[in-house]
Amino acid sequence: MASIAVVTDSSANLPEESVKEYGIHVVPILLHWNGQTFQDGIDITPGELYRRLRENHGVPSTSSPSVGDFLRTYAGLSQKAEGIVSTHISPKLSAIYQAACKASGLMDGIPVHVIDCGSAAMAQGFVVLEAARAAARGASLEEVTRRAEAVIPWVHILAFIETLAHLHPSGRVPAVAALLGSLL
Repeated sequence: MASIAVVTDSSANLPEESVKEYGIHVVPILLHWNGQTFQDGIDITPGELYRRLRENHGVPSTSSPSVGDFLRTYAGLSQKAEGIVSTHISPKLSAIYQAACKASGLMDGIPVHVIDCGSAAMAQGFVVLEAARAAARGASLEEVTRRAEAVIPWVHILAFIETLAHLHPSGRVPAVAALLGSLL
């Protein structure tokens, strides 16, 4: 057993081909929508999500995977890997990082390095991909961690939003900002 497993959450928005190619383990975020709960990327695809938003089916709320979700993932990987690098969305944006940290602290027998990528979306995905590429080359746990951390200062996210309508109900934008944004 001489491999390092790479874990992330679905907010990394990694292409399915990259997930398969590098054997990345993705823990899904939960989407709560009109009384239903979906596991991001499992029960609902990005295409379906955007279709529902366009058709005005309301706005989903999200919740972090639980500590138990991470524990199950880490425990399963402990059977075939010698270490785990788990890279997640910034704790300024979500509780996912904290859940992963709590789960890593409960693991015995396998070291788990949890990384705050400082970002989200594909900026996070690029950090995960660097870790996965290093792991695929046979790098050690420390080297995989260093490679991922080396990419963090180089990736940034810039987002343009067509409408603030979906951000106000989630509490991410005050009503006044949503109103002014829609007037513009």
